[in-house]
Amino acid sequence: MDIMLILFFDGESVFIYVFILSKTRPTLLLQLANFTGVTISNTSSKSLPRDSSHVRYKKQRRISGSCKQIQFCLCFVEEEQKLPCGEPGLACRRTISEMTVETVGTVEEDLKTALHQLESDNDLLGVFRVIRSYAESSARRKSTFCDFRDTFPDVVSFPADIHGNLIQIMHPSGIGPVMTVVWNLFIKPEAVVVPKVHLEVQISKSVRDLDEDGILQSSAKHFQIILRRLGVGKAIKSLIMAVTSTDQ
Repeated sequence: MDIMLILFFDGESVFIYVFILSKTRPTLLLQLANFTGVTISNTSSKSLPRDSSHVRYKKQRRISGSCKQIQFCLCFVEEEQKLPCGEPGLACRRTISEMTVETVGTVEEDLKTALHQLESDNDLLGVFRVIRSYAESSARRKSTFCDFRDTFPDVVSFPADIHGNLIQIMHPSGIGPVMTVVWNLFIKPEAVVVPKVHLEVQISKSVRDLDEDGILQSSAKHFQIILRRLGVGKAIKSLIMAVTSTDQ
C-alpha cells in the first residue's frame, strides 16, 4: 500500500494528512475527514520514467476531495532522490513539482488567486491549509447569515444569496437608508484566512437632506470601530438592532 504523510503546524495544533494513494481503506479516510475536515473521494498514482539513477521513484499523483462546500482536484509529480553519502542524517529527498489545482463549482476570486500562487510555488501544504481555512471561514459566514435570516426575515436580504459575501439591511417599512455589509475573506501570504468587512450605505437625497449632522454618511467609519470591538457577528447585529429600533 502506498501512503503519503503530510505533517504541518497550524497555530498551536498539528495536523497530519494521510492520503491512501492506492487500495484506500475507508476507515482511515473517515478518520482523516473527522480529524482535518478534508474528505478524500478519489486518489490515483502513475509511475513515471526516472531521469537518473539517483531517482528512487517518480510518480504522478491525483487527489480529489472536498472540505465542506469546496470541492477540489489536485495533481502533482512527486519525486524521491537518493542523497550523497556526505549528507549526514538524510538518505533521500522528496520534492513536489508540476502542481495543478482545480476547484469545482463557484469559488470566490480571492481563493482562486491564492491557489494559483500556491500552485506556482508547488506548495502542497499551503494548498490544503488554505482550502481548509477558507472553507471553515465560509461556513462561519454562512451560519451567521442564516441566523440573521431566520431572526430578522423582514430586515435582511442577501443580494448574492446566502452563500455570498453580502448582507443588506433595511427598515421593514422600506423607508430609510440601505446598509450593505460586505464580508470578504482575505488570504494572507502565510495562507491564513481572515475576515475583511466594511459597510456601504445608500442614502436617498431626501434622507440625506434630513441628516444634518452627517450621522448616516459617517456610519461606515463608526461601523469599523464597532467591528474591532465586538467582532463581525455582533457588529452586524448591532447594526440591525439600530435600524429596527429607528422610527420611520
